[in-house]
Amino acid sequence: GENDIKTMVFEAMKTEAEDYQEQEYQPKVEFEDKPLPEHSMSLMEWSGIIQGEIEEKIGPQFIEVLRYLMSRGYENPFDYDFYWSPTPGYENRVIIPFRLQGRIVGNTARRITEGKPIYLSDQHPHFVFNFDRQTEDQKYILVCEGPFDAMSIDGVSVSGAEISDTQVDQIDRLQREVIVVPDTDRAGRKLIDRAIEAGWTVSFPIWQETCKDINDAVVKYGKLFVLKSVLAARETSRLRIELKKMKLSIKA
Repeated sequence: GENDIKTMVFEAMKTEAEDYQEQEYQPKVEFEDKPLPEHSMSLMEWSGIIQGEIEEKIGPQFIEVLRYLMSRGYENPFDYDFYWSPTPGYENRVIIPFRLQGRIVGNTARRITEGKPIYLSDQHPHFVFNFDRQTEDQKYILVCEGPFDAMSIDGVSVSGAEISDTQVDQIDRLQREVIVVPDTDRAGRKLIDRAIEAGWTVSFPIWQETCKDINDAVVKYGKLFVLKSVLAARETSRLRIELKKMKLSIKA
């Protein structure tokens, strides 16, 4: 029809014009401030006020949060940006604020006991966790699934296996080699597919044989070993990435 002809004419003009440059549309993402769950305070703030009658009521819950974080490799949980709230539904969770240039633009609350949902999140779909903490002297950007993984190796988290085009653009703008470190499950395989689409490197470190994710590996083997093994096991060839993804599928 007429629209098809107009499209063909436009395409022809594009290729003939010497000064034509293809333009990519890059939407500007606005991240609004989001409040943390009610009565949320940092672990340090809570440690200063838990005493007397309050201690009997919420002290044991707070101690369990600290124990959980120590089991995840955070020897001194007070050194990290963790929050807690005694509000029903959050009392058995540790809250991780999502910060951008000093502002809180979301959060995720990880359950510390058995049961689902594991995470309760309030976040913008295009947010990249720990993005602000990536420094200019870094050679690599390590992309992980979860926030605990990202904090363990100073990487970024995309909060699962789904990565939006906007998240890809944000990470690519840092102009570093991007290394995806997938979990050894179905979500991890999905993350690998997205990494291939984005032209990113994928790492299949040796500890994937014994650990389910990065944080688990850091707890077992230490941060330095995990980082070295991630760099040593990275693949750039699409074929080799696909072959190693198939091995993950067999093991999972």
